[in-house]
Amino acid sequence: MARERIVEVVVPIVPDSGGRGIGVVSSMAMWVAGVVLFALAVMAVVTLAFPPHDPSAPSPTRVIGDCSPFCPLSTTAGER
Repeated sequence: MARERIVEVVVPIVPDSGGRGIGVVSSMAMWVAGVVLFALAVMAVVTLAFPPHDPSAPSPTRVIGDCSPFCPLSTTAGER
């Protein structure tokens, strides 16, 4: 009579990283960090390109000065 032998072999299932270094979770975390850094850089550029404007403050490019030669035209336009 032959005896049957049962041998259990336990093979752990480990995701293969292919020997390329970082795993899937680390690469996803780095991708998310890159997207966040890109968004922060875009926000910084937009903030610097469009500074906040105070409507009560006069524009620094306009200088109030002499109105000639236009002052006489506006005062004499109604007199004919």
